[in-house]
Amino acid sequence: MFPPVSPSVLLITSRAQFDAAEVRASSADAIVVQATENDRLLSAVLTTRADLPILVLQDVDEAGALALIAQGADDVLRAAATVPEIASAVRFAMARRQRTSPRRTSTSQGAVSFPDAPHLQAIARLSGGIAHEFNNLLTVVEAHVEQLRQGLPDPTDLRTAADGIAAAAREAAMLTRQLLAFGRQQTLMPSPAEMNALIGDATPSLRSGLGETIQIITELSRDLPAVRVDRDQMLEVLSNLAQTARESMPGGGSFTVATDVHSVTDEERRLRPWLPAGRFVRLRVTDTGRGMEEQALRHLFEPFFAASPSGRGKGLTMSSVYGVVKQSNGYIWADSRVDKGTTVTILLPPHENGPVAPRVERPEKPAKTAYRVLIVEDTDAVRQTLTSMLEWHGFSVTAASTAEEALEFARTLRFDLLLTDVALPGRSGPELAREFRQTSAGTPVIFMSGYSANSIDPRDLDTPRAFLQKPFPVQTLVERIHEMLNWARERTNRRGDSA
Repeated sequence: MFPPVSPSVLLITSRAQFDAAEVRASSADAIVVQATENDRLLSAVLTTRADLPILVLQDVDEAGALALIAQGADDVLRAAATVPEIASAVRFAMARRQRTSPRRTSTSQGAVSFPDAPHLQAIARLSGGIAHEFNNLLTVVEAHVEQLRQGLPDPTDLRTAADGIAAAAREAAMLTRQLLAFGRQQTLMPSPAEMNALIGDATPSLRSGLGETIQIITELSRDLPAVRVDRDQMLEVLSNLAQTARESMPGGGSFTVATDVHSVTDEERRLRPWLPAGRFVRLRVTDTGRGMEEQALRHLFEPFFAASPSGRGKGLTMSSVYGVVKQSNGYIWADSRVDKGTTVTILLPPHENGPVAPRVERPEKPAKTAYRVLIVEDTDAVRQTLTSMLEWHGFSVTAASTAEEALEFARTLRFDLLLTDVALPGRSGPELAREFRQTSAGTPVIFMSGYSANSIDPRDLDTPRAFLQKPFPVQTLVERIHEMLNWARERTNRRGDSA
């Protein structure tokens, strides 16, 4: 065991040291595997305690790290990682588990059954890692093409080419969002919402997307309890379900959306042992399309799997639906027969505490200003791009590549805002922010990451708006900076009034 730290960690250094009974009985918060035979040892640990975050200490390249994550590790750290670094990584892994792990239910034999196949979990982790790295590259591409477009006259051939690059970057960003959704690492902003109202809002776009040959039928039960979901993501779920249904009905048909309150039965739990008992808001989407065979149905939610000649399930459409539902603490499955259509069923836990929250309107575009911003980003291209873009918008920018370098700047200079990546070499972004606040009390902090906000403890955020997921448009960053500066100013005024 490591020296007393919070959280507690069980260290396993070799296969010979591994004792399944001891590991099974451990009350540690996480397990750290440090060995040369990581493959065999990691598999043994995963088999014994899949309920705990499992981290690997090993000096491997990016491909090797992603392979270990795909195998089931929550994170991979360098072999010489310090206790604070390990503790920080464990806290992140625990936070991710709390927000993204599927619920576990016990079968009649006492075994633990997960609603996700193990290979889907591995693919999800790998997808999230790839999306994170790709988001860093897209941040650079989007920022530079935005500046290029603003500097070119309209119309010109070069402006048309720049518009094409921007459109491709947006499509790529959508792919990474779908990858993160499948991996349950998408940034969600859940609030109480009425499912019937969401369906009503989505219906006009569904009619447009399905076309004139497909009839939309709604069967909505009254007095549904609210559900706690990200409204925009649930609208995307409905859109994706309609898209896949349309592909299976090239000659037309019907698309039925039904809602009700459903209590899980014993028979349903025998068929799907990962379903918990209880009462849920049920959404069922049914089409009269070609349907699919049972073997294809098993792979419906996998990325880039085409379940039928029509392409049903191709790309990331259904895998992103799966990820959003799981990240919303829901359950999803599909029933289908060849030439008899398909029904996708979604169960969401009811949210019966408090009113439905109104939608928040985006702030107006702020004017240019000359506030001093401290940027901390270890990827050179991203750091240089953000610096030049913010300077172009009128900010005074100081850039650092590590937390230590940033703190050196903070000891001699005054900053109006800290913009930092979450994952940094040495001390992490949240650790930097905590020390930065000791000498710069009241200065707002914005975190950014290629992963979602689930990668950071919400206690480190000044507000839920103090996080940006890469890639983001430069204008979004500028607006968020002004929003946080206004938030800090209002907080200072409130404190002054109460003094």
